[in-house]
Amino acid sequence: MQRLFSAGKIGIFLDDFAPGTEKRHGEDTKIITLALRVQPFDAKLATAIDEGIGGDSAVRSLLFSLTTGDPKAHLERVRISLGCPPQNLAVYAAPDIAEPRMALLQCKIGTAYARTQKDVNGFTFVFKATFGQATRDELEFLQHWYLGQQFVTFTEAEPVLETESAPAA
Repeated sequence: MQRLFSAGKIGIFLDDFAPGTEKRHGEDTKIITLALRVQPFDAKLATAIDEGIGGDSAVRSLLFSLTTGDPKAHLERVRISLGCPPQNLAVYAAPDIAEPRMALLQCKIGTAYARTQKDVNGFTFVFKATFGQATRDELEFLQHWYLGQQFVTFTEAEPVLETESAPAA
């Protein structure tokens, strides 16, 4: 089973969310695209991506020294192709809370990159997650999360049968 992060309850900021449409089975489906940010992004979190996705993702070795774990010099922005299957995001208000506030199902993980920032030691990891159709409760929750931090766990979503309408892809 592949997970975007193998570690639990990652602190993630929601920088933006936008409605859109995409074609599914020849029909337009309303979707929501989230712009998510992990800051600071250190060698431990890069290792959590490598362990979660598996294969030869090599995010840690790309961005950090293997011996010291320090960020590699002279990197400003690195685009990373994760090849991650759809994920279910369980969102918690704090890392010590047992029950999630919301679950965003069948999120397609898209564009991802790591960048440096003046006020951050290390990197900031930014990625997109797309899901849909959003319910009223999900939209209300996204408005609450907007420009704030929540704590998220990732699990691989179950495959959607071709005869079903996918809730997100």
